Amino acid sequence: MKLYILILLILILIIILKKRKEYFTNTEYWKTHDSNFLKYSNLKYFNREIKDISLKDENMFLANLLLKSPRNSYFLDVGAYNGDTCIEISKFLKSKKRGDINIIGFEPKKNLCDKINKKAKDDKLNLKCISIVLSNRKGSIFNKKEEGSGNMFNQKFKGNKFNSDLLDNQLNELGIKNVFLLKIDVEGHENEVLQGSKNILNNTKHIYIEMWNDEHIKDRQGIENGSHNKNILYNLSNFYPIQKLEKNIYFKHKDLLK
Repeated sequence: MKLYILILLILILIIILKKRKEYFTNTEYWKTHDSNFLKYSNLKYFNREIKDISLKDENMFLANLLLKSPRNSYFLDVGAYNGDTCIEISKFLKSKKRGDINIIGFEPKKNLCDKINKKAKDDKLNLKCISIVLSNRKGSIFNKKEEGSGNMFNQKFKGNKFNSDLLDNQLNELGIKNVFLLKIDVEGHENEVLQGSKNILNNTKHIYIEMWNDEHIKDRQGIENGSHNKNILYNLSNFYPIQKLEKNIYFKHKDLLK
């Protein structure tokens, strides 16, 4: 009987591991360039060598870019999570006497947003977090399920309801007309964020955005809406891709490359 139970448990474990392997078939998708990205991008300035970097290195890449910005510039962290990017970069900039750079994070989960704001207040950082889902419409949106930092949002999901708004609306309320660096990491919702950012994209110099390939977004989001990368690139027609850092692409506005 004990042997039978042991065998059954082993079989169950094998099934679970097999399903996990099937579900995460694309966990290393960033190691190759998506075919649609290569097909629809203007690769004039693009470095095809993919860089595998840590979060710390990623933050330093963005921070060093911000050090070159004019005084009182704006950095937007869309998908701020627990502040692992915006807080660290704000602290670094303050240490380099660039506390003039305004950092605004957007994070749907209010508890995480509150923690970021508390940390900013305690450490006297030029950082503010707003609890909202940035999308292509103002109203309500739903998350897929609780996935920690990988929370996904869509109108068709059946999870918890969150308030949504366009980035353009949020920035109009804040009186922000120019952005030096826009970072977007929202687990497959990047295209919708860009659709709600048409006005500010005309006055944004640098973009750092997570780009899933089409197979990966189908696995994670469970939806098909044309080519994910093609849709993103359509909204970034005034930007050149420069470098892929793991699963993220750094873009620079065309006016900076004339």
